[in-house]
Amino acid sequence: MTQPGKLTVAFFAVLEVLSSVQAQTPPLLQIALTNAKPQIIISGTTGYIHQVQWAAPSTSGSNAWQVLTNLTATKTPLAWVDTTASGVAERYFRVVLAASQ
Repeated sequence: MTQPGKLTVAFFAVLEVLSSVQAQTPPLLQIALTNAKPQIIISGTTGYIHQVQWAAPSTSGSNAWQVLTNLTATKTPLAWVDTTASGVAERYFRVVLAASQ
């Protein structure tokens, strides 16, 4: 059971290879809380766009994932704070390796 004021997060590293992208090592994710907001730390491939996505635990299927942002990895690890998570009790995260720059 989730307690008020606490944020539960789960994370997934996903490699989705588009036709224009050659297979790369899947990004590695870590999550930390920064001022009660999840900080996504991505160790991935520099020069590639990493798409951060989220889904609510109550949803299922591929349509459940929503795009939060696209980050170009100019260095690794790359840190990003999800400022949209205010007031959200639970959230799943994944990163999709989208394309190279």
